[in-house]
Amino acid sequence: MNYMILDAVLDNDENYLFAISKSNKKVSLYSMESYEIISDEFIKILESPSVIEYIPELDFLVLGTFDGSIYFYDLFEDEKKLAAFIKKNEYESAYELVNKNPFLKNTKTFESLEDKWNKLLKDKYYLRY
Repeated sequence: MNYMILDAVLDNDENYLFAISKSNKKVSLYSMESYEIISDEFIKILESPSVIEYIPELDFLVLGTFDGSIYFYDLFEDEKKLAAFIKKNEYESAYELVNKNPFLKNTKTFESLEDKWNKLLKDKYYLRY
């Protein structure tokens, strides 16, 4: 990302950094474990952000904008989408979603995905040998 960071905030466990810049309308997500960017477009917003805050009790990000708007984002909002992918056995799409939103790894839905995927691999392995 070649933008001047305007504001940044860490998640509760300090594993991730959320960053905003004035020159784009996005929240970028960084891993504090690997020091790499996970997503340059973790969240897209309609207005230029001015401040970002994390509410650990709700796992929400709150964004204030220069125009005076306030946006609330649930970090686990994609869990229903993940469940739908699992139900349809669309494992590639499910794992792509988890890669874009690593917070989903902390859900029972992700545990279900891992269980189904591992069972599928185990069954295929035993069928071959």
